[in-house]
Amino acid sequence: MTKGEWKSDYDRIVNDSGKAGELAERDDGEDRRRHPRFRLKTGFVWVKVTPRFNVVDVSVSGLSLHSDFLFKEGDVVNITLGKAFAVEAEVVHCEMVATDPDFMEAKYLVRCQFEDEDTGIQFLVMIKEMDNLDLEMRGFVDRSD
Repeated sequence: MTKGEWKSDYDRIVNDSGKAGELAERDDGEDRRRHPRFRLKTGFVWVKVTPRFNVVDVSVSGLSLHSDFLFKEGDVVNITLGKAFAVEAEVVHCEMVATDPDFMEAKYLVRCQFEDEDTGIQFLVMIKEMDNLDLEMRGFVDRSD
């Protein structure tokens, strides 16, 4: 779609929504917004959040980390080292190790295994050669089904 086509569709939606009473307005009539807001029948959108986890240790076969999330055995996590190297690891064990009763929060120890030792060797060499260990998990895929 071209920029003009997007704008044409937007203008049509604004017009149709105005006629249908779907534009949101403040109750006090003092709306200072530059653009109209739309009431939606389904107000759900997916927002991707990239969580960070503290790494406990790393070996050629895998790594362990602390997580606020419970993982299932078989989940696959994507781990990035800085911005240069990414590797997948399979969750082989996850157990609760600490809780904060004041905030009803749990911490889990998650043990992950690399696909093969060659990947583990490359990952371990790169992480040991870096001054700043910046590990980040970009998400996981549930492959247990």
